[in-house]
Amino acid sequence: MVLVIEDHDDTRAARVQLLASLGAQVHDATDGLASLTELARWRPDVVFCDLAMPIMDGLEFARRMRQNSRYHQVLLIAVTGKDSPGTVRETWQAGFDAHLVKPVTAEALASIARRLAGGSDLLSTA
Repeated sequence: MVLVIEDHDDTRAARVQLLASLGAQVHDATDGLASLTELARWRPDVVFCDLAMPIMDGLEFARRMRQNSRYHQVLLIAVTGKDSPGTVRETWQAGFDAHLVKPVTAEALASIARRLAGGSDLLSTA
C-alpha cells in the first residue's frame, strides 16, 4: 500500500494514477497534518511525500512519523522540486529514506520503492 502526499491536485492525481497503473493500492492526502491521519488509518508500506505544503510541510510530517516506532519500517521518500545539497541533507535528517527530484516518472517511483524494499515489490497488490 502506498500513500501519496502532495498539495497540487494535478500532480497528486497523476502520481496516484501512475502508482495505481503499476498495481499499487494508493491513498492520498494534501498536507502533512491530514497525512498523519491517513498514515494511522492505512499503515502504508511506502510514502511518497512532497516537501513544500501548507498546514504541515513534508519535513515536519517526516519527523512526526519517525517519532512513532510503529512507522519505522515504512519507506519514506521525498518527492520535491528542491535538489540543493542542503535540502537533501534536511530530508535525511528528518527521516526520509530517499530524495527524488520532480518531475518523477512511473519507472523512477517503482524503481526506488523496489530498491529500498530490498528487491521486493511493495507496489504490487498481489
